Amino acid sequence: MVALGIGLIVRDSKLVVSLYKLTIKDENKINQEVWHTGREAGKLDIEPISIEIERPEDPIRVKQYPISLEERRGLKPIIEDLITKGILEPCMSRHNTPILAIRKADGSYRLVQDLRVINERTKTRFPVVANPYTLLNQVSPEDVWYSMIDLKDAFWTCPLAEGSRDYFAFQWEDPDTNRKQQLKWASLPQGFVDSPNLFGQALEQLLSKFSPGEGTKILQYVDDLLIARSEEKRQKADKWLTDARLLKYEVILIHAPELELKTTTAKNPAQFLFGEASEKPTHNCSELIELQTKVRADLEDEELEEGEKWFVDSSARVLEGKRKSGYAIIDGKTGGVIESGPLSASWSAQACELYAVLQALKGLKGKTGTIYTDSKYAFGVVHTFGKIWEERGLINTRRKNLVHENLIKQILEAIREPKAIAVVYVKGHQVGMQFRTRRNNLADQEARRAALLTLNAPENPRGEPQEFPPCPTEKEMEEFRKIGGTLEDEKWKLPDGQELIPKAYARKILRRLHLQTHWGTQALAEQFLKFFGCKGIYELAKQEVQGCIICQKINKSRIRQASLGRRPLAYRPFGRIQVDFTELPKIGRHRYLLVLVDQLTHWVEAFPSPRTTAQVVAKKLLEEIIPRYGIPDSIDSDQGTHFTSEIIKHLANALGIRWEYHTPWHPQSSGQVERMNQTLKAQISKLMLETRMSWVKCLPLALLNIRTQPHSGSGLSPFEMLYGMPYEHGMPVGHPRVEDCQIQSYLVSINKNLQELRKRGLVSQSTPLGFAIHKIQPGDKVLIKTWKEAPLTPHWEGPFLVLLTTDTAVKTAEKSWTHSSRVKKAEPQDNLPQWKITSSPGDLKLKIHRQTR
Repeated sequence: MVALGIGLIVRDSKLVVSLYKLTIKDENKINQEVWHTGREAGKLDIEPISIEIERPEDPIRVKQYPISLEERRGLKPIIEDLITKGILEPCMSRHNTPILAIRKADGSYRLVQDLRVINERTKTRFPVVANPYTLLNQVSPEDVWYSMIDLKDAFWTCPLAEGSRDYFAFQWEDPDTNRKQQLKWASLPQGFVDSPNLFGQALEQLLSKFSPGEGTKILQYVDDLLIARSEEKRQKADKWLTDARLLKYEVILIHAPELELKTTTAKNPAQFLFGEASEKPTHNCSELIELQTKVRADLEDEELEEGEKWFVDSSARVLEGKRKSGYAIIDGKTGGVIESGPLSASWSAQACELYAVLQALKGLKGKTGTIYTDSKYAFGVVHTFGKIWEERGLINTRRKNLVHENLIKQILEAIREPKAIAVVYVKGHQVGMQFRTRRNNLADQEARRAALLTLNAPENPRGEPQEFPPCPTEKEMEEFRKIGGTLEDEKWKLPDGQELIPKAYARKILRRLHLQTHWGTQALAEQFLKFFGCKGIYELAKQEVQGCIICQKINKSRIRQASLGRRPLAYRPFGRIQVDFTELPKIGRHRYLLVLVDQLTHWVEAFPSPRTTAQVVAKKLLEEIIPRYGIPDSIDSDQGTHFTSEIIKHLANALGIRWEYHTPWHPQSSGQVERMNQTLKAQISKLMLETRMSWVKCLPLALLNIRTQPHSGSGLSPFEMLYGMPYEHGMPVGHPRVEDCQIQSYLVSINKNLQELRKRGLVSQSTPLGFAIHKIQPGDKVLIKTWKEAPLTPHWEGPFLVLLTTDTAVKTAEKSWTHSSRVKKAEPQDNLPQWKITSSPGDLKLKIHRQTR
């Protein structure tokens, strides 16, 4: 059993109950079999419960609320588990009430059913529930040992009668199969108005058959049980089982009608294994355990009769928005102050307590004394945790360094120095005239006073050894002299008294300041110059900010605009084309438009489609494009599934077409077809407004207008580039005609005209770059810009390792191909923790230490 620290106090004729939570140490003492594991579903041995509602002939029908796909996926494992356990079952009921998915703090979901309509029409029973204000009167002042049992999912242990289950039906849609069905509760549901009363009475009937034993009391309040007794050991029964475990076995045995319990007369064969017990024990187990867990064998937790008696305390308060910390050591015999002073404002209360105990241990070196502290943390480090942590190498159970590693290490070393030592715990902030109370309060007052003093020298909040600034180099001393620096008291100072320090030490100060504040370059440099001077401080501050991976992810750094990449040149019509789908308002079956643009002539083809599939793309290529214009050399597209499917890959491979994909999330790579999509939509919108027809009927005329419009680069229309003559708009033109000459002369003229026109089209194309627009190489680490800039989240992700590069993009394992305009190189991390491995000669033990630069 575990002492929970429950206090029962009578104050002003009222009973006041103080409850304290279980600590980890307390939980380890509890038998783990009493905890809910989620693998079982208990059932009470009671008759199924019947529910009566008003107007049962009138069905209760409330429409199911909309539930998102994510919420249904979160509820699916819960519902499947309840069906497996028999708590839910499929049905076809006249009744229906909605369910909801309530998101928990850990991201999982809770199943909740809205039973308000059912609760209003239920004929409720008279509530028979114990009064919590009078229930504890059954506990006597001698009962100081308690066990609390909270029954998990208690209502589901009460079976419902068949005729009452249909009332609690609800609709469920599977998120994977989209199959809808009704489910109903086979047990008492949560949220039902009568569930607490019905379960409480059922459990009370079962407990009335159970005898806890003489001197043990069981108090029930709905689904919570309190077991109380005056002594700890007697409460464990003759088999050293807790009452909670016995109660669990009792419930299990109730559900086994074929099991018969008998008292055996046979002797336990284990008692004959070692013969007669020895009169003199081999060793004392308690003493042996103490020797293994104590830092030193003579360490006591009660005061020594001889020697010094010192009281230590610390203070860490926030006054006027600033934290004030300090410590004090008081002589218990005289009440005088032995040592006190302020501490760094960055120290936690636990660090201050450890430092006070450490200073007291140092003061008792070679002496005999007793140290009194009101810090349970410091007391535990000395007597309990310290030895364990020392054996582990000063790491916690999660394999991480201790928060106050260096202070704890110094305490474990200093505690071995006194001749005899005892560290005693006293309660803090007490009122009374007892010796310990008065001296502890005196130490607390002195620590508060010392915290208000000014701290002259900055201290290390983790108790690390103070680092001395390195000596400046000859070059740095020469620079100090040039700016008027002089050497005074082994320090270089300017005429105004400001101290000059070398760059090596300035970099350490900037790094420590930046790790605490994450300030920018300007703020770091200005804060540094308030106390010290150093040449090139702004450059050093800039390097620290750039070397911080957290700042690189959060800061909105500007990316220098690089030259845009170019596609390879096209030398014939429909030798290189771009293809894309664009979405338009649904007309009949058609909702999408497949757009194809020739790179050389800018000729556009567009086909309405009901779907965006690879079959549509393949069909239009084979039936419309290739029969008219021939097989293209290459086709450019984005990485949509309708372009990356196996059908398209097999088609391109069979026809010898090189299908090239653009960088994801970079629409500029599809600039020609994207611009054509905008032009098409603008033309269609104008025609729809003018003709009052749908976009499907306006599409042919819109294509004609675009094909006959002169291009800004070459001054030629796509029609003229393809056919060698301008389109006739009813204006006089000068292109050759058939009636003007013979057929052969006409074809020669057209051919010469086409060659000249296509040369102009070739010149108007942007030539490829021929060089990389970034300086990133495989093996570098980069940060990639996020697409959604949510508040309080990083703007950059990474760092990621670069695997491959092109002139305009980089590829990583996590993000695949990314355009270089959304990538920046991650600066090397100089302040990341480094690990050091040390081994002891002749001992098969390795110690791993983490060191921060």
